[in-house]
Amino acid sequence: MERARRHRTLKYLALGDSYTIGTGASDESHSWPAIIAGKLNAQLTNPAVNGYTTLDLIRHELPLLEELKPDLVTILIGVNDLVQGRTPDEYRRSLITIYGELSGLRVGAISIPTWSYVPAASDFGGADRVDRLTKVFNAVATLRDSWGATLG
Repeated sequence: MERARRHRTLKYLALGDSYTIGTGASDESHSWPAIIAGKLNAQLTNPAVNGYTTLDLIRHELPLLEELKPDLVTILIGVNDLVQGRTPDEYRRSLITIYGELSGLRVGAISIPTWSYVPAASDFGGADRVDRLTKVFNAVATLRDSWGATLG
């Protein structure tokens, strides 16, 4: 029994939005979670959806924790909270809920990538505003270290 347990396939759950699903990659097999899963020889479940906010993740992705019982969880979420006008405090409250559910699990948390230089940034107040808000949202996310998840 011990030998079978050591060779069991790692279950990996990737939580997030378009960055996580791989929007813009040639196909989903080139998304960063798929690449990680391949390197770890892990079974990947990627329920991420374009446009998801932390509220969507709470409603639609977190319930998978109970069903899948993953060995590893990664999370990259927040850019849509930012562009949809949620405040840093609203984002923080959502993250508290999310990381509370991830407590005790092995979690890799990825910050919101810098996207202030892409043309779409002009739709959200320009590069300077997007860069400033992304930094604020990422600073809020660093509070995750005190929320009980094993972060790597």
